[in-house]
This record gives sequence, structure tokens and C-alpha cells, in this order.
Amino acid sequence: QGDTRPEILEVAPDVTALLVEQANANTKRRIAQALFEALDKQYSVEKTGRMLRESIGLTPQQVKSLLAFEAELAESGELSTEEIDALLGARRQELVRERAKVIAQTEMRNAVETGEHTVATRRGMTHKCNVYSGDAKVSDICRACSDAGPIPVDEDFPSGRKTAPHHPRCRCSTKYIFVEDPAH
Repeated sequence: QGDTRPEILEVAPDVTALLVEQANANTKRRIAQALFEALDKQYSVEKTGRMLRESIGLTPQQVKSLLAFEAELAESGELSTEEIDALLGARRQELVRERAKVIAQTEMRNAVETGEHTVATRRGMTHKCNVYSGDAKVSDICRACSDAGPIPVDEDFPSGRKTAPHHPRCRCSTKYIFVEDPAH
């Protein structure tokens, strides 16, 4: 990525935090700023995740899970209120840590893939393919993007996106190619 680094940083402010789900505009702005800094300073996903923890909360699904966990603890009748609060606090921190990691992985990849798209376009690449891992964890949308085969570089994949990642935790990448005569 050495020769594409300026292009990645050029597009990063506009493309980071796009795939973050269930966050308000201010939270997305703080996440985008943290991601830009992480890309600029080449932080690891783990360090970026630690930075993001201050900016994010829990998704509604995670809150529901936490409330169910609290009810389960209370129903057991074996723990004091203080012990339940301590366990809930630890579980909440674990959920925030996991969400921050997913956001860091997904959004940093989004910025890099978008920068690569910019470079490929400037270099005259005409087509692109989605490349997925090929294991049992591949989602239907990722498989559909790969099955679409080489498509014109500015066309959207079936996911509705021009590049990978196609969803949070997506492990796909985009490969660019030059086709002299697309009709053949």
C-alpha cells in the first residue's frame, strides 16, 4: 500500500464511519476523526479500537442482550445488587470493546478499499472483481458480489457498494483489472 497511501488519506475523511450502524451524526463524526487519525498514524486495529471506545455506545441489540443478562442474574437469586452491577459493568465493557473492534476493522478497510478504488481508476483499470475468503463464514451478499464476476470499475456490486467491505466484519477485498476490449 506504500504508493497508495496519499490517495487513501485523501479519501478517508469522506468514507470513514459510513458503515457504522446505529450511531447518531455526532458519534459518526467522532468515529470518523478517530479513524482518520488511526490511518494517518498507521495504528493497529487494537489501538484504533481502544480509541473508539470513548466515542461509541451499545447498539439496541446489545442493550437488549445486556438487559436479558441482568434479568438472568437477578432471577438466580444468588447475587447481591453490587455483584450484579459489577458483572453488568464488565459485560457492558466487553460489548463496547467488541463493537469498537468491529468498527475499527470495517471502517479502516473501507477507507483503504476506497483509496485503492481511487488509485485503480486513476491508473485506467476498467474492471473489478470481489474476492472473498471461500470458507464457510462467507455471507450470501459477499458470495453474490463475487459471483457477479468482473464488472466495470464504476459499477456497484450487488451489495450496492463500489468496493468491499460490503457489510460490518466483511473480509472481502476488491481486485482491479484492465480489460482492453470488454466485449470479448
